[in-house]
Amino acid sequence: MEFGTRKPGENVILREVCRGRVWTVRPVTVVVDTPELVALYIPHGVMWRGAVTLGGDVLRVPWEPRELETPKRWNNHFLRLSVPGEDYSIAAVWHSSWQIFGWYLNIEEALRPTEFGFDYMDWTLDVFISRDRRFHTWKDEAELEEAVTRGVYSPELAVHIREAGERGLARFLAREAPFDQPWDRWRPDPSWTPPVIPERWD
Repeated sequence: MEFGTRKPGENVILREVCRGRVWTVRPVTVVVDTPELVALYIPHGVMWRGAVTLGGDVLRVPWEPRELETPKRWNNHFLRLSVPGEDYSIAAVWHSSWQIFGWYLNIEEALRPTEFGFDYMDWTLDVFISRDRRFHTWKDEAELEEAVTRGVYSPELAVHIREAGERGLARFLAREAPFDQPWDRWRPDPSWTPPVIPERWD
């Protein structure tokens, strides 16, 4: 599969895949799919699945045996912007009422197209950015350190993760393309059908 093959309004699956096993499954709607930008929309209220421990607790970093939980409801509007080849994405996040909450910079393995939609894997460290882009804060730094201690990430990968976040943050705050567009004012086409997890997703 290649970038640029999905059409706006097409419903596909966004998966996180860790060491050959699916970590999360999210149904998404394609907004843009080009070699320069992939924009995916997760509507408020759709059902998705994430990794949990064998005891049913939420598991954010892959250092324990795990399974996928039963489907649960997504609780915001989420527009995910990825530049193919880059190890980060930027998401505009709205409350259910479409009031903008802010932005998330997610540091991750670069997005890759698949027969189901798109795959990637989160790398733990995130940056929250205020809706006006005037301040930001790094999140989950302690979890990243613990992941290195447990051998989930190498020290070299941890350095790369931080550098990728700094690179993405600088690009976003400088409003470099594709982050120069008024994505906070974006709204989905009302004719689009809400996405669902299909029977075949793995």
